[in-house]
Amino acid sequence: MYVSHMFAQHPLDEDESWYSDSDIHALARLANGLFIFAATAIAYILDTNVADDRIARLKTTLSAMKNSKVATRPLDDLYEFVITRATNTTKVEPLELARTQLVLVCILVSHMPLSLVSLAELLGNRAAMLLGSLRRLRSVMHVPNELDQPGLRTLHASFGDYLFERAAPRIRINRSLEENALAN
Repeated sequence: MYVSHMFAQHPLDEDESWYSDSDIHALARLANGLFIFAATAIAYILDTNVADDRIARLKTTLSAMKNSKVATRPLDDLYEFVITRATNTTKVEPLELARTQLVLVCILVSHMPLSLVSLAELLGNRAAMLLGSLRRLRSVMHVPNELDQPGLRTLHASFGDYLFERAAPRIRINRSLEENALAN
């Protein structure tokens, strides 16, 4: 019901549907009862208003996730998929990748809700620069609309667990970065 409702609330063209009933059922089956999986997948898919891009995201998500077996595996696969797309090295410079990782660590280890302005001050960067790093992760992060509004956070605690413990080595966040992130 959730998948169907969310897709219906985000039409692209009134004359043409960008998804089918089988797409809805396939995504619901992949979620296997994990609401966070469905919510993350939908946030990723709906993060564009370009019909071809949204259709491609739906198809790619469905095909990339269908071989998952372990209970957390579908969610981990989805997190890896989103991060890989957000940090595509052909589109993002290495410095941007490092900044994104540091931003994520600071958000994950802070014990109070931060604004982009506060986080930028902590890291010695401009808020607009950090916003660029976070925009690519909107399907897994809550980013307030205003730069000075507190509330930067992951949408689900499992994302931080994944980054620190279960992520593929190329995207896993090293615990030493976690320990030193806010101390510097």
